[in-house]
Amino acid sequence: MISLIEKVQAKVIVSSDPLPGGIIGFLRQFGGTEASLDSVVAMGEKAIEIALTFAGVFAMIMFLWGTFDYIFSLGNDEKIKKASQTMLWSFIGLVIVAAARTILNIIVKLLK
Repeated sequence: MISLIEKVQAKVIVSSDPLPGGIIGFLRQFGGTEASLDSVVAMGEKAIEIALTFAGVFAMIMFLWGTFDYIFSLGNDEKIKKASQTMLWSFIGLVIVAAARTILNIIVKLLK
């Protein structure tokens, strides 16, 4: 006979499960009826695309920030140097994001 305490403990354990249905149930949400390599790849691809989008937007904002700093430096050599460095490093960041997106597309095509 199951006591009241055991019933409560069982409900607490079931309700505190962060992924009802386990990891397979979680993956099924993204890949249809079965969790497969395709669904894992698709989920990873989406996560990396979102991260790359945020990184690209941030790099573009920093480039614009450096551009405005350069324009409004009013001939101050120190401000010009700082603005140039901001623009340079943000441009390098944009190139890295573009390269990462290209590499991601190649890897996804190879896995599909």
